[in-house]
Amino acid sequence: MRFAFIAAALMVAAGQALAQTSPGGPELQEFEGPFGRPTASFAADFTVVLNGVKSDGRYYFIPNRIRWEWANQVTSIVYLDLWVGYSLIPSRRLYVEVDHRNSSARSDGPNAPHWTVKREGEDTDQGLVRTRYHVEARRANGNTFTATMWLAEAYNLVVEIDGVAVIGGKTLTSHFKIGRIEIGPQDPALFYPPADYQRMGTGLDPMPGGKPQGAVSP
Repeated sequence: MRFAFIAAALMVAAGQALAQTSPGGPELQEFEGPFGRPTASFAADFTVVLNGVKSDGRYYFIPNRIRWEWANQVTSIVYLDLWVGYSLIPSRRLYVEVDHRNSSARSDGPNAPHWTVKREGEDTDQGLVRTRYHVEARRANGNTFTATMWLAEAYNLVVEIDGVAVIGGKTLTSHFKIGRIEIGPQDPALFYPPADYQRMGTGLDPMPGGKPQGAVSP
């Protein structure tokens, strides 16, 4: 079963995003979708609009590692091979370690969605050729997600989503788009907390010494 960190489960992540985990930033740490992970390391700006409420920031990807920065207020790092990570609060120079191993956003979890995908056409945006898909997902708990997704197939990267989720009987409209995409190696130091950050709680220490082992740029 393939993972996709940036694509579609605004259906899943939207429920997390609506519950603020710390001042100024939603917990939108991972996406699962039907296309698999990107095939290149990169950095990009992102914008998410959920029921008219806009959030933006920047994120970074290298194999098995993702970093979301929410307007310099909250930063989330997830190790996609271990499904654990860090939540950083830059304004307080603090971080907590987070266990994602039982996350409902995992495509191999007990509530993994069933996806249907239909190709609709192509266009060009930001210099990228994009393939447009109509996608639908349904989970055993009744949650659904219907969307149009634009996939830059050169990098297997979802660059835009317009969707409607029904989560626990509540409807959530969503729009996601990335820009200022910079394809290429990223600094591995981005994927663990700075040395001068203080850990909150006992944590679960996803990496010995708080540093990823083998997290290297391709």
